[in-house]
Amino acid sequence: MSKEIWIQGIECQAAANIDILKDGNVSCYTIFETLLVFGISRYWHLESQQPTIKVLLPNRKVMRQTLMSKGSESSDFDNTMKLWLTNNPSPFHDLISANGIASAKDTSLINDYLQRVHREIQCIEAILKEVQEQKIHLQSIANSHLALISSFCKFPPEVLAIIFQHTITIPPPRNKSPWLPGSMTCIYATLCMLGGICCTWRRKEECENPVSLLKIMLDRSHDADLSIGHSSSIDDTIDNQTLRALVECLLPSSHRWKNASIDTGGDSKDLYEQIQGHLPLLERLELCFMYPFTVSWKYFRAFEDAPRLWELALGKGLSPVQDFPLPWSQITCLYINHHIMPGDLYAVFSITLDLQLLRLSKQDEEVYSSTWDPAATLPSLEDISIGLFTAEFDDDVNHGEDLFYDFLYHSQSLFDQASRLTCLDIALHMVDSTYFLFDALVTTEILPQLQSLKVVCIASEAYHEKEGDDLGEIVAKLFSS
Repeated sequence: MSKEIWIQGIECQAAANIDILKDGNVSCYTIFETLLVFGISRYWHLESQQPTIKVLLPNRKVMRQTLMSKGSESSDFDNTMKLWLTNNPSPFHDLISANGIASAKDTSLINDYLQRVHREIQCIEAILKEVQEQKIHLQSIANSHLALISSFCKFPPEVLAIIFQHTITIPPPRNKSPWLPGSMTCIYATLCMLGGICCTWRRKEECENPVSLLKIMLDRSHDADLSIGHSSSIDDTIDNQTLRALVECLLPSSHRWKNASIDTGGDSKDLYEQIQGHLPLLERLELCFMYPFTVSWKYFRAFEDAPRLWELALGKGLSPVQDFPLPWSQITCLYINHHIMPGDLYAVFSITLDLQLLRLSKQDEEVYSSTWDPAATLPSLEDISIGLFTAEFDDDVNHGEDLFYDFLYHSQSLFDQASRLTCLDIALHMVDSTYFLFDALVTTEILPQLQSLKVVCIASEAYHEKEGDDLGEIVAKLFSS
């Protein structure tokens, strides 16, 4: 006899080969199983020669709990129940194997079968979602109980803040200064790890909003020193509005900043004005601006008052760099990571008389010897590294001079004032300049304290032979002297 099932008002023909519906004496609990297979969540009724039976099923969870309370039969259901379509071959298996074409009659049956497949998929997805929610709930219970016996809970807040700070300290990318923070992706991973240590840190694991995450990090680290980084291109998934909100959230903590990297456009200039005079701990600062021509940086005084600042890294967008309001007289370590005009460089020398370490890179413009200022001196310099990029000059064979050619060959005034220099690392375009450098080191005592020397020659022209000793003999004399 034909039997029909109504599920949430939808009428569907029961499959003839479902044994459970052929049995007029089927138990109520077995029917529950069948209904669960079909994803019934409200009610059903079965028409047969027997009186109609109606069972109210508030939801799948209640039904499962009811079955589990009925002893071994329901326990067998919970452990061994398998979905019907999952464990039975398709009635169209032979047609599929033969790569056949469905007839008009088969097409209708296949559509009915596909509907049942999709219903079963939905049922499985619902079960998976429920199980996943139960897993998350149980993990939360486990974490909260582990926290009760964790020794970390006995630590004072000051110690926990230090642990938190060092755990999220991630190395930065290779092209950044070593004291800058790493990527937020890596930092977030370590934050999730911290969530298993102490219940006071666990809330941040459920936080996906970058601003909320930053607020939690600032709160959990208490008064610990901070290394902060602001870059407009740090993450393509963060829009400008969110990035601005992150900066607004970060600025009130400027009194905790120890290291800072600012790589952005002029749109944030107004935000940083509020930190002027509130940088008592700042020691290292990196500045780089993407759109330098949109802002007059000589009026950007956010970092002018930083009593502990001693290390400075400057990128593009700050020319003329000497006009940027900074505590130049305090700087002892200077990194210039973008091309700087010689006139600007010498102006920086004149206001950084205590400079001990100088790193110049990406000096890729053609500069002539007449630009050298013999008055530029660095009396406290101990460590210098100069990197020059080979420029493109087409067929011009007279490009000649590099940035420090005249300094090496003529004035030598920088060396004359650098009697404390212990480390020299320099890259030159010309073999001739390299020759003059070694010649100066051998024939004079301009660097009596020199202990480390690295010279890289990126020669773009043939070496012109010199009268007297060749370069190899000069280097040999240098090591024997």
